Amino acid sequence: MDAERRVRDRRIDDSRLSALLFDPAPVTHLGAALSDLAGRVRSAFGADLALILMADDEQGNTATLGASFADPRDEALFAPMIEPPGGLYGVANQVGLDGESHVWSRLLSDLSADDLTAGTPRIERALHSRLANASGIGLPLATPNTPSIGSVCVFSFDAADPLGAPELERLTAVRRQLSLTVRNNQWRDRNRRARRVLQAVLGSTPNGILVTDTTDRLMICNEALAALVGVDVTGQIGHPMADVNDRIAARMQEPSGYRAAVSALREGRATSERAQLRTLEGTAIAWFSAPISDDEGEVLGRVEIFSDTTHLDAAVNDARRAAAEAARLRLIEERRAREAMGVARAAHVMASARQPDDVLTHLAVHAESVVPCDVAIVLALDRTGAVRVAAVRGINRERAERAVAEADPAMATEVCRGQHPVLSDDVMVERPAAAALLPEFVRSLAVLPILGGPYPTVLLLGARAPRRFTSRELRLLTDLSAHAGLALRDAGQAERDRHVAETLQQALLPDALPSVPGLTTAGLYRASAGALVGGDFYGGWTCPDGGVAVIVGDVSGKGVEASGLTAMVRYAAEGLAYSGCDPAQLMSTLNGLLLARTGPEAFVALTIAIVDLDGRRCRWTTAGLPPALRVDAEGALEVLEDPGPPCGALRDPVYRTTSTPFAPGDLLFISSDGLIEARRDEEPFGEARLHEAVRRAHGRSPRDVARQVYAEVYRWARGSVADDVAIAVMERTDA
Repeated sequence: MDAERRVRDRRIDDSRLSALLFDPAPVTHLGAALSDLAGRVRSAFGADLALILMADDEQGNTATLGASFADPRDEALFAPMIEPPGGLYGVANQVGLDGESHVWSRLLSDLSADDLTAGTPRIERALHSRLANASGIGLPLATPNTPSIGSVCVFSFDAADPLGAPELERLTAVRRQLSLTVRNNQWRDRNRRARRVLQAVLGSTPNGILVTDTTDRLMICNEALAALVGVDVTGQIGHPMADVNDRIAARMQEPSGYRAAVSALREGRATSERAQLRTLEGTAIAWFSAPISDDEGEVLGRVEIFSDTTHLDAAVNDARRAAAEAARLRLIEERRAREAMGVARAAHVMASARQPDDVLTHLAVHAESVVPCDVAIVLALDRTGAVRVAAVRGINRERAERAVAEADPAMATEVCRGQHPVLSDDVMVERPAAAALLPEFVRSLAVLPILGGPYPTVLLLGARAPRRFTSRELRLLTDLSAHAGLALRDAGQAERDRHVAETLQQALLPDALPSVPGLTTAGLYRASAGALVGGDFYGGWTCPDGGVAVIVGDVSGKGVEASGLTAMVRYAAEGLAYSGCDPAQLMSTLNGLLLARTGPEAFVALTIAIVDLDGRRCRWTTAGLPPALRVDAEGALEVLEDPGPPCGALRDPVYRTTSTPFAPGDLLFISSDGLIEARRDEEPFGEARLHEAVRRAHGRSPRDVARQVYAEVYRWARGSVADDVAIAVMERTDA
């Protein structure tokens, strides 16, 4: 392209430049999206190179760069300079951090050699020659909520076609649109990755999961269900659940039991239901269903979980079948917790995206800036079918809401459900019905449907004087509405996924520790900051001989796999306890199970303690955790030290059962190592501080003891406890 052509092409008007920026692209990873956007900017300015840098955090410590070259040969030549901390990469990053615009008339002389050679051993002759006549402009990017999100830099290598202040001024004119487009690409990328995490979590669980919507149609189904019940319903997405339930019931030995359970759900959708099933092949299944509700309590759907419990039948004998059933149900709940924690972490990321109303507010603001108008109103149908004002510009919200309230409801609903743009030069003559939704001074009207959101939504733009909305303006508004539709769809999906994840998490939280006459118990669990799934746990059960057992553990590793190991250890210990309640014997048996079922890298630090109420003693064994603490009625503290190696770490470890008095008024405190390893700077909290914290809390209820000790550690660590924490507290209360 010759210089005259490039200069002429660069004179495209700002509206065309805005349209290029808002051209929607397929959802992809952030780097590709930024490179696509950089290509549009470079093309719009007829430049040789465009860079768009998106800071991944507000301090700019990490960033994603998109680059576009006019000449493919430049891409290989400049590769070292656009990779961190390459010269041009560093220049773009510094523009974003400084927050100042730049014009480089002669790049090599305006920037120091150190700036351009950072991260590059030397500038080769060909690269130096290409930069000899280079010029460029740089502009920081920002949104109203984030003062610095990155930068855009455009470069020309042609001395006859330099970039300067006029080009910077034109780029500055679309800075807000460009910043929003960059930010939206980041949110779309995060939503894409969050949805993939949710799909991976559902695919990683051995449990079968079904999720239905409010119309009782199948919405989500994982492949594990087919292996579990012997019927594949993944192809029934969108079908009525009555059909899906019939296919599942046909695979059960007693179909009437399953049909009765699902019928009970349809009679009262706000309740939870569970049932014990067995397939035609003899697989024992625990079925559980719970409603999915939003923050206001409105039911959004229902989740059903099918768990294989056949293996528990061999863990107990006929004499203790009833007790084993309770253990099996708790094992099911723990497995659900593992699923829920992974899903909840993903749900939390999705919930951090913009809410639908935030998208609509930005839509009204940017529509007003793209097409000159006097008023912009966004209307949407809510869940009840009523028309509401979602966003407004140009007039106060009360006035817009009053106009909608006084309009014909049927007409307002029809406008919101429109599928095509509507333009009117004189609304009072051509569209008097739609005019009722706008202030009386509006004479010209443009109505744009916003497709892709969870509810019918429409954008209304009004002008005081009669005017004709041009095809160019319509194209700009259509592009903007399409962009808003994509954002609404992503935000709506994230909100629905969050509700599913939160409901699953609430359904799978651990039970309370057992409390019996003469003994008060409490447990506390806190996940580490930023963790997707925690590995510490606590649990408890009543032994056949009348004793009360508690277990506290810390599983090696993190994530869904660690949660699976947590569930196995916690409930295997409880199941094994029905064959004998000796802590050391339980620990040795668990050690053998771990060695047989997991790799050498999987091990668990544990403490098991059993209180004998009649004998007024406490027996315990410890495998890798900090020593348990006993505080007597007078406040004297005893450290219960008799450590053994972590469970699953050695082939033939030696564990010993140790006994200590446990009289009325005595308190037993067991915790994972998250408390003593909490740090302030590089200093750990340590065992000595923990002992003093337990002494200070003595005299309170077990629940308050656990909370007070954790709160003291949390404050000491300045609000950052880097590891998971599990605590169990038992107090003898009878005389």
